[in-house]
Amino acid sequence: MATTIGKNMLPKAYQTIIIGGGSMGSSAAVHLALTGAKNICVVEKDPSYRFASSSLSASGLRQQFSLKENIQMSIYGANFLQNPSLLAVNDDVPDYQFFQNGYLMLSQAHGQQVLQESYQEQQRSGATWTQLLNQQELQTRFPWLNVHDMENSASDVVLGSTSRSNEGYFDPWSLVSAMKRKAVSLGVDYIHGNVLGGKFTGDGPTPTTYNIDSVDVELKGGVGGSVVTLKADKFVNAAGPWASKLVESLSGGNAAGAAVAHVPVEARKRVVFVVDCQPPKSSNLLVPPRATPLTVDPSGIWFRPEGQSPNCSQFIMGVSPPADKDPECHSDAALTLQEDDYSLFNDHVWPCLASRVPAFEYLKIKSAWAGFYEYNTLDQNAIIGYHSELSNLVLCNGFSGHGVQQAPAAGRAVSELILEGKSTSIDLSRFGFDRIVSAPQRPILESEVAIV
Repeated sequence: MATTIGKNMLPKAYQTIIIGGGSMGSSAAVHLALTGAKNICVVEKDPSYRFASSSLSASGLRQQFSLKENIQMSIYGANFLQNPSLLAVNDDVPDYQFFQNGYLMLSQAHGQQVLQESYQEQQRSGATWTQLLNQQELQTRFPWLNVHDMENSASDVVLGSTSRSNEGYFDPWSLVSAMKRKAVSLGVDYIHGNVLGGKFTGDGPTPTTYNIDSVDVELKGGVGGSVVTLKADKFVNAAGPWASKLVESLSGGNAAGAAVAHVPVEARKRVVFVVDCQPPKSSNLLVPPRATPLTVDPSGIWFRPEGQSPNCSQFIMGVSPPADKDPECHSDAALTLQEDDYSLFNDHVWPCLASRVPAFEYLKIKSAWAGFYEYNTLDQNAIIGYHSELSNLVLCNGFSGHGVQQAPAAGRAVSELILEGKSTSIDLSRFGFDRIVSAPQRPILESEVAIV
């Protein structure tokens, strides 16, 4: 890993400065460096990644989306994880612990058309390994699953979508660490610091656009308190849940500030619960085995196995809170677990999953943690493209729960935007900032539930 660069060692100018060194920023850095690009700097305020969204995610990877862009980005993510030699340094090949257990998306009658249409798009977009299962096939393949609701047949599960490969979950810390290590080996500077603001020139491509000329960075670590001004030709916003605040700080205190469009990304808290399930042998209830897919109930509640033992009894699970209990968060302190978080588990998550998986009646909660979604309030999909007024600022934000799995593709797209002016490997033009600032706005909505 890179150490903090001292103030007197810093170049005064870079080709590209990436603000945020988590999964998005490090992916952009390594993809740029792999092309041979030089003079790249990543500014990261917390190199421990203690509160980083990628580190605190449930790290699922799926192609079961309804939008071709999301499908294709996650196909690249799966290929990237299955070729760890891409990030090898001195013959040291990373291990991402990619368990290809698959995903299992469940649907009641009123949602089966959405599942069928999504499946068809997946097949067209190259994810030919997904498949649909009817009620009987679900019951046969997953005997621990209850597809019937004895009180309300409308709540029966009638269709499922699953996969044979390329989906599952992995260790996000290993991925971020490997991308950072590879980037550093290729000459990328990582700076422990916090961007305080930016300085502008008025020479953007139109009279109403501005180029960022430089950023002021407060150095942390061993040189804490020192402030340096760093110039660059291009800048990348990879600040995760704080993307909007970064744009505000870059544009504040400048005549351009009033004209700079807002980035609609908020930090939203998501809790992951760790449970143990050991029903009494006399119950004859089947506990989902170690190879169980990451399963998503029609309610949006999800669970997956946790641990590597063949007789694993631990699982993680969670759900997005209702809209009236999902406020914007303003600091890392919001991740502290509260009574309401456990009420969400006791009142909603547990009863629902105990009905769907009868063995889960015997769950015991062991622990929990919380992380941030970088929540795009317009349509919960990625924003990848140049800002409308800050003409040399590339946005890579707003992934709303599927960021870490799409980080490899997003970083490649950022590299292409900087070097070629557009994303070429996958056409991500629909995810550009234009849809945000157009009148009327043009949201691009996923039909599939937005989860891990």
